[in-house]
Amino acid sequence: MKIVSQQQVFASGLLTPTPAGLATLSACFPNSAAVQALEQFGPYGVQGGNPTPQNPTTPTSAGTSGFVAGCPGVEVGGVQRLLSTGSRSYNFPIRLDMQTDKNHFSGRYLYNKSTFFNTDSFGTAAAGYPVKRTCALTGLRF
Repeated sequence: MKIVSQQQVFASGLLTPTPAGLATLSACFPNSAAVQALEQFGPYGVQGGNPTPQNPTTPTSAGTSGFVAGCPGVEVGGVQRLLSTGSRSYNFPIRLDMQTDKNHFSGRYLYNKSTFFNTDSFGTAAAGYPVKRTCALTGLRF
């Protein structure tokens, strides 16, 4: 078994309320299920990788991306986080040899299984939802 340990920064430039923006939204809409869900399950609700705002801004006019009508001063920005992106690999060969009076038979079975942690296969790692991916390869040779 081989374990590879490394880290990677995942970032998204898509606008989402920053922690300060979430506080402003909570003050404007104290009983909103949508705001509560964003606080609990949004990019800052998932604490893995220490999410931090990227290029925060406060839109001030309607029609501006990120502007929230009825709640002025909501800070929005991208999000980035640092996650471990290691992998674990299992490799083993099996060889079988058989000798008869006239013939020699030989065979091999090769097995490889690799698991990659915290990949960004769906573009959701910056939001706190990375993916674990497993690949398995086998081979026979006679």
